[in-house]
Amino acid sequence: MSSAEVRFFNIAELTNLVTALLNKHDTSALAQTNHRLLELCEPLLYMDVRLDHNPHRVNLFDSIYTTIALARNTHFVRNLRVSVINHALLTNCMLAHLDSVTDEKQNLRPDLPPSLRSTASSSHVIPVPPMTNLERLEVALVLESYISTCFYYLETSNNPKTILLQYCRLLDLSPRLTYFKADRDAEDWSDAKQELKDLEQESPVIREGLQDLAMWPVGNNASEEGLVVILKRCPNLK
Repeated sequence: MSSAEVRFFNIAELTNLVTALLNKHDTSALAQTNHRLLELCEPLLYMDVRLDHNPHRVNLFDSIYTTIALARNTHFVRNLRVSVINHALLTNCMLAHLDSVTDEKQNLRPDLPPSLRSTASSSHVIPVPPMTNLERLEVALVLESYISTCFYYLETSNNPKTILLQYCRLLDLSPRLTYFKADRDAEDWSDAKQELKDLEQESPVIREGLQDLAMWPVGNNASEEGLVVILKRCPNLK
């Protein structure tokens, strides 16, 4: 880069004007130009995160390096769209982080039932801090057609009770959440209420949250309107 370009991009306000006109791909290319632009642009790449598995495109959980980059930038995430398969791995990564932090471990660990965990390759489970600034969450409770090609697929991705528990935990770890939308397959989830009978040993908070989730009206689309009870636990809900 020329000296004039260096001076231009050293001004954060001017850099913001440029990146506002770029898509994610171009912003990523700009961030790789030098360390200064990486520092300024990398947070922009994680404000809106999509975690799903598609063999025809790059996924954040495809490599250790991209997962570490996600862990480094979770506090920038404002919007998250996540599939069942990816949320199962994300939950295990967050639990790995909580296990490594003594204070958080003492405060949160007692409420984490063993069923939240899955057996996964240690190379896939990398500590990822909670997304404490998350504002919008969209989830898909339907297994993707590409499930057979996903090398980090976890058995809990096909267990309604565990999946609901995992989403309860994500809601509990998202104090700024103001919007929640979920899509699910009515045929696969119509027996969700039956799963409640297996939760007598779980903590009251988790059990209450699961009960709220299980009482969603069965349908192909369950929006935030059916989750008012859960979202009222979010202090900034309007």
